[in-house]
Amino acid sequence: MGPEHQKHLSSALADLLGDSTTGAVAFLRCLPSGQVDALADADDFSVTGWAFSAVVDKPGHRRITADQAVEQREDKADATLFLIDPLRAGAGLDGIYSAGREIDEGELFRTANERARKPLRGRVATARAAIRRAERLGRRRKLTPWQEFDFLVAVAAEGERRAITRLGLWPIAGEGAMSAEELELSAAVADRLLFPQDSRTLGERLRALQLDNLPETISALERFLRPLAGRKPEDAATIVADHPEFWLGPLKPSFSGAVLREVILTSWRKSNSGLQA
Repeated sequence: MGPEHQKHLSSALADLLGDSTTGAVAFLRCLPSGQVDALADADDFSVTGWAFSAVVDKPGHRRITADQAVEQREDKADATLFLIDPLRAGAGLDGIYSAGREIDEGELFRTANERARKPLRGRVATARAAIRRAERLGRRRKLTPWQEFDFLVAVAAEGERRAITRLGLWPIAGEGAMSAEELELSAAVADRLLFPQDSRTLGERLRALQLDNLPETISALERFLRPLAGRKPEDAATIVADHPEFWLGPLKPSFSGAVLREVILTSWRKSNSGLQA
């Protein structure tokens, strides 16, 4: 999680919580442990008018235990936002859950995504198309709210042609907005190499791409991909992003990304009722 993630999450929480009042309590418990720690450690992360503490298993920098959180609520002092890690906070938080306002995952990331889209300037449609296409990788999958948010932040920072790897798509060399054909080809390559649904070997899947590249380039790609077997597809895709020699553009698949582009229906009878030859 980088500074831009933190900035958009801070702004989203400020939008959702609004003005603070003495003794007010709000909490969220939808983030995994790593993201809870990242926000606790980010000194620039704050929500105007609200004190902030991560509720975990041990006290520390901007961290408190469940017992300490309950004491703070009962003191009814400053407005407080608790970032609760359910895996580490343990039991004893029912009073906070019943008395405080919960910010759930859906509203948090809807609001953060609105913030993250603002710098994209004309690229929102392309970003949305990439998200829709990524949800069909591996036959069918659902992106997490964090994945969508992380992708939008990455589009602003590094451009969509690299950022699509955050969604599991294959990176694409070039300038400007991606075309629908490029996006479809990216998905087709990712499906074959990162989301395999059959028992074919890596070499067989590479041959199926019909790469119009030198044999040594294809061999280098195979050697590069072998250690990535077994990794999460999104993690493997972000590693590919650091190797521009393997992006689409330098790699030249000669098969079509759209498996079936068009079906033309033709009558099997002639106009005089006879059969077509």
